[in-house]
Amino acid sequence: MKDTIKKEKQAIPQIILIDGDIEYQGVMGSYCWDGICVDYAKPSERQDYSEKIFIKKDASIAFKVFGDITPDQLHLTIFAGDKIMSHQTINTHMKMRFPKGEYFLNLKATWKDKGDVSNVFLVEIQ
Repeated sequence: MKDTIKKEKQAIPQIILIDGDIEYQGVMGSYCWDGICVDYAKPSERQDYSEKIFIKKDASIAFKVFGDITPDQLHLTIFAGDKIMSHQTINTHMKMRFPKGEYFLNLKATWKDKGDVSNVFLVEIQ
C-alpha cells in the first residue's frame, strides 16, 4: 500500500495596522490563498467594520503581516468613499498625509507562489 501525504492548508495571513503602540485588525478583504479565491464588496459598501481608527494627520503608521511566510510586496489603496485617493506599493511604514476626513485603507499583501490577501481599515484622519 502506498503512503499518501496530505498537503496541509496554511492559514490565511492576517494584516494589522499599527498606530503608535496600538494594533488594529480591520476586516478581511478579498483574497486568493491556497487555491481558494473570495471577493468582498468594495470598502464603502461593507457594514462589518468593528471600529473606526482615529489617526492624527501626518502620523506615521505601520502594517504587519502575520503568517508563515513574509510577503513579496505590499500594495495600499486609499479610498475616500468610492474614489481612489492613492494606490502605491509601500514598505511597512507610511505617513498619513491626507486631509482630515474618513478613509478606507485596503492593504494587499502578495506572494509570488502563494497568492494574495487584503485587509481593510476604516480610518478617520484628525
